[in-house]
Amino acid sequence: MTAARKPPTGPPPSAGVLAKYAQAYAREVGVSEGRVRAWIAYMIMAGVLERAAVGGDPRFIVKGGVALELRLRDRARATKDIDIVLQDTDADLARTLERALTGDAYQGFTFRRKGEPLLLENRTVNEELVTDYAGLREACESVFRTRHTHDWPPTLDVPPHWIEPFARLAGELDLPVSDAQPGMARVQAFVARIISA
Repeated sequence: MTAARKPPTGPPPSAGVLAKYAQAYAREVGVSEGRVRAWIAYMIMAGVLERAAVGGDPRFIVKGGVALELRLRDRARATKDIDIVLQDTDADLARTLERALTGDAYQGFTFRRKGEPLLLENRTVNEELVTDYAGLREACESVFRTRHTHDWPPTLDVPPHWIEPFARLAGELDLPVSDAQPGMARVQAFVARIISA
């Protein structure tokens, strides 16, 4: 009989050791090693952004699929990109993000940008700032058509397992809506306005 290994308590001493940690954890929880590596990358990125806000810079919020995946783990759909919101209407997201990522190493990790940032022209920041709903509808149709994973318009319901995590996240972010059902009703109304444009 072999004794159970104790989980690591600090940053790994090398990339090879980190890869072994990820491999062992993936086997333990029954998910792919690539997904565990993505979780690690997301958490490191979130840690760097949280550290940046302490210095008085604008606060970043991780949203979308990554926010769900970090909280729900394998109960959420796997995602490959990270959506970040900058809580400052005057600051430039790309410059602020680069400044946050090019500081001192975080837990032994450093970052570098590959190429120039891609600036999208959909002009959508949030529902208060959308003025071109027809353009937004075309963009939504194009994204759904290209990804080919869901139908447009989407079916919008609140799964029961979202209720408690949504309330907890809403409390953490001080959102005006803490109940998932009224929150989804607002999303449904927004999508209906897009569809009718």
